[in-house]
Amino acid sequence: MNENFDNYNPVIDGKGKVINPGTWSESRLSTEEEVLAELKLKAEYPEEELKTKPNSSESLIQIYDFFRENIHNPKRVFYPCCYLDVSPIKGFPESEVILMDKEKGLEEKMRQEGITQFIQGDVLKYTPETPFDLVIALNPCLTSKDLTRHLSNRGYVLANNWHNNASQLLEDSDFEGIGTIDKNKNKVYLARKDLSKLEPGYYVFRKLKLK
Repeated sequence: MNENFDNYNPVIDGKGKVINPGTWSESRLSTEEEVLAELKLKAEYPEEELKTKPNSSESLIQIYDFFRENIHNPKRVFYPCCYLDVSPIKGFPESEVILMDKEKGLEEKMRQEGITQFIQGDVLKYTPETPFDLVIALNPCLTSKDLTRHLSNRGYVLANNWHNNASQLLEDSDFEGIGTIDKNKNKVYLARKDLSKLEPGYYVFRKLKLK
């Protein structure tokens, strides 16, 4: 049974300032090897598989399973800047999932693996017919504001902070911080209202209903 998070607010310190989680803003990827290393860490794939075909990460699927069972079971999921990560398809089996990336050649690789939920294109030029109620922002190349343009009122964002996406949402008055999905040796859990943990972390936000 999903819990009601309507009364959660972003975490603030004693001076009224929003707590900013860990950031990798000083790290700038400049070589092909560094880009590949980032993508490997993103979905925990073997290097050769990452280069050649779509894959799912069991670790990410665990996170999505927990989100779906304990926070919200979305009808429509948007995963922009996905590269070859197709984990949301398995993590949200009852949802309509849209994967998107503008990297050339990905569409053919997805089609070869029977992935029909992928759209090759520019997220900034994409306009869906229906808003999404979950946006996944894991290591995207765009700002959170760009990624959430088509998020419904009271819709959710699941983000990490490699590229400051969680920090941007914490500072955005249109969103409330729910907590951090974390895991230990025994289970996956939600640290409610706690958005202070440094990377790695999966931060949950909810869009406020606009008047």
